[in-house]
Amino acid sequence: MAALLEEPAEQVLVAVVDGAVAGFICGHVWRSICYSDIQGEIKELYIGSDYRRLGLGQRLMAAMEQYLRGRGVRAVTLFTGLQNTAAQAFYERCGYTDQQQMEYEKKL
Repeated sequence: MAALLEEPAEQVLVAVVDGAVAGFICGHVWRSICYSDIQGEIKELYIGSDYRRLGLGQRLMAAMEQYLRGRGVRAVTLFTGLQNTAAQAFYERCGYTDQQQMEYEKKL
């Protein structure tokens, strides 16, 4: 965990309410020879069930977007499950648009 937190490409922000961890967001900045722009991705967003609908998700998203913008990112990518309609609606309220992409994976 300590090594991951020292990685400058990844940022983890934590929401704390009354001394308890209420949620977190992980963002990642990366470069590729395939793209001229610096890439930014939100890898994970989680808000504990007792802390939902308090605006914490939106505040974490805004803080992560500010961090990514400061690192030179111009557009942020994120993925969510096809069945996770609550997350999809949340991301759309935050200004994200569906890019109609499919994700593939192969276990090695």
